[in-house]
Amino acid sequence: MRSVEQIQDAELEVMRVLWQSPQPVPLMEIRRVLADRCGWEDSTVKTLLRRLCDKGAAKLERRGMYRAVVTQEEYGQWSA
Repeated sequence: MRSVEQIQDAELEVMRVLWQSPQPVPLMEIRRVLADRCGWEDSTVKTLLRRLCDKGAAKLERRGMYRAVVTQEEYGQWSA
């Protein structure tokens, strides 16, 4: 199992969006979902994505497309 820094609650909301898709998720879609669900601004979503990438939990696949590196199952085992 991968070692990842602690994922904060807000970052976990972003991960939930990424976990819902087996394919990389467009930034526009992530922002839309989180604006509806959490009322977050674009800058908040970008900051959280950058933190997740820095921690090794998510990855920028190509311009504007993100995917989870850590699976939901791995996170569940790691955070237990």
